[in-house]
Amino acid sequence: MTLSKQKFLNERKLEKLSGSLRNKLIPILILAVIFSLVTYVAFYAVEPLYSSEARLVLKVKSTHVQGLSDISQKKLLNAHVDKLQSSNILLAVAHTLEPSEKQKFLLNNSEPNNVIENPINGRVVGAIRNRLKVYAAPGDSYISINMQSYSKEFAVNFVDNLASMYSEALANYVVHSNQQAKDNLQIDKLRADIKVIKDQISEVRKKHSYYSSSESLGFDKDRIKKLNERLQIITIKRDATRSQWAAVQAIIKSDEIKYFNKKKLSKVILKLMLQYDDVKSQIIEARTLFTAVHPIIRTLKADLERIRDLILEQVKKTKVKLQKELEKANREIKSLHNKIDLLALERASSDNIKIKLETMQKNFRSKRLKLTHLEQKYKNYKTITVPNDIPITAKIISSGEENITSISPPKFVYTIFTMLATFTFGIAVVLAKEAVSGYEYKLSQPKAFNAIVSKICPWNNLFRINSKYAEMQETYLGICADLNADGNKVITSIGNIIIERSKNTSNYRTVITGDHQVIDASREGILLAQFLGRANLKVAIIDLNTKGEVGADQCGVVSKAGIFDLLKNSAHFKDLVSSVPGGEFDYISTGNNSEFDDPDLDIVGFNAIIDALHEIYDHIIIMGSFNTTQKLLYVVKGCLDTLIVVTRNTTGSELIEYGMDTFAGFDVSKIDVMSCLKREPAKSYEDIKTL
Repeated sequence: MTLSKQKFLNERKLEKLSGSLRNKLIPILILAVIFSLVTYVAFYAVEPLYSSEARLVLKVKSTHVQGLSDISQKKLLNAHVDKLQSSNILLAVAHTLEPSEKQKFLLNNSEPNNVIENPINGRVVGAIRNRLKVYAAPGDSYISINMQSYSKEFAVNFVDNLASMYSEALANYVVHSNQQAKDNLQIDKLRADIKVIKDQISEVRKKHSYYSSSESLGFDKDRIKKLNERLQIITIKRDATRSQWAAVQAIIKSDEIKYFNKKKLSKVILKLMLQYDDVKSQIIEARTLFTAVHPIIRTLKADLERIRDLILEQVKKTKVKLQKELEKANREIKSLHNKIDLLALERASSDNIKIKLETMQKNFRSKRLKLTHLEQKYKNYKTITVPNDIPITAKIISSGEENITSISPPKFVYTIFTMLATFTFGIAVVLAKEAVSGYEYKLSQPKAFNAIVSKICPWNNLFRINSKYAEMQETYLGICADLNADGNKVITSIGNIIIERSKNTSNYRTVITGDHQVIDASREGILLAQFLGRANLKVAIIDLNTKGEVGADQCGVVSKAGIFDLLKNSAHFKDLVSSVPGGEFDYISTGNNSEFDDPDLDIVGFNAIIDALHEIYDHIIIMGSFNTTQKLLYVVKGCLDTLIVVTRNTTGSELIEYGMDTFAGFDVSKIDVMSCLKREPAKSYEDIKTL
């Protein structure tokens, strides 16, 4: 496309875009005004948010002449700020609210419970803390309690009730302090008594241990001896099992096949390990004869991995078995210990010792119960605590009703924002619509292929290009030579370029065909596959030729199934590939190519098979006649890297329709288009192998 023509198209698109914006501007403005009015009305109907604040001043009764220091004063205020937000205080305040206000927190009329005991209370405390803010005012002069709510009465009542309840709690603390001191003394005494009883019980148990020795067993001495012998045998077995388990565990943790003491592993595992070593030896021997990608090496590696998995599986089973045996041995050892202890206790303990032990245990349980009761009572008294036991009182200097403010949403700001957002969205929709329509318009305009520009053809007089492609001449990568004169040299040049271009990619695709139906490019495709195969690349040919055309016969193979058979589930993936004599490349057929005319052709599945082949091969060469290749380019629309067109220096047909800005219907960023001159008919595979 010329520069003047491109400029004309750009001006036409700009005129069309400006006209569309002018036509849609008024409707967009009307829509923006409507949305802004709706936003303003919606915010006007929203109930305002109220903020209520109460203030507390703490008075400290200190014996120090100068009172508390600044640091102590700040720590004291911060401690009370935390206490004002404690769960028990917040729940107690919530229960003092009116029933209608309680429903907001899912509270019933029962007494407040501990947060841990009632899961619902945990949600209540969380909801209150989201609205409540307690902090020490600047200068540490007072504590501010702030609550935000859409209910004015709720905000006022909550902060006032919290301030008054906390003040009363601090006052009651002094009253409870005397009782707390008494309870503390009693708790200390009970703890001392419990310690003495524990020591006495320990002494009695030591006597029982002495009486359970072999010297005092009496007529049960032989029975205990047998139990001890059994215990020794089981212990030895348990230690052996534990050693085996440790060996198995080491294999599992390392995830590597290592040898351990043969006595510690089962015969199955040892047999598998011998197989594992045998396969490893075979791999080492095979590597001296074959390359790493050879099928024999791959098969041996697969066998090695399978044996390794079997070993690990057997090891895990052995671990489970040993674990059960170990647990069984531990249970039996524990049972034997209990029997021995019971016999010793029954024979060694006298009636007086038993009675004394029972009495001491009853006394211990009684004192323990009393201690628990006093500790719970002491905990209830200490709902409000004062740091360092400093006497403190609180005074309310400002109530919530005196400091109530309304926090309304900024209606004007949101209205302007909605108007601008609606206007911007409308403009974006118009631009997007015009962009899509502009893309469709662009497809109808002729434009050259976006291919690599290169001049490496030394025989420009032999380079033939269709007259309709004249302005795209520089986009061709010309490998132009007389194939009849030196076919190997031409294929070598093409192959070297392809190898160089494919270094930066994990897969590469080349399509080779003639520029007319009567021209057969199979010979060149086979020569190229042989060259790439000899360059240590794994290559496959996908033959588009149908039955009756050249292709499989030249390769010296018989095709069993094609890609279209696989798409119809009438063949397996392994049936596609046939290895040619010499093993330089593999042959794959598409099958019945009339499927290209089927409107229900599974294009996604076809491309998926090509992609799957790239997991196996480094390079794929697609060869076929003019008609089938043209159908491939227009129907399948796959990604290509190189297109090689073989010509006889006569007027050929157009492989691709001129006038599309994409190559055969798909975007192209880099593609090599090569042209090769051919003056002789196709040869057989036996003739090609001699080149």
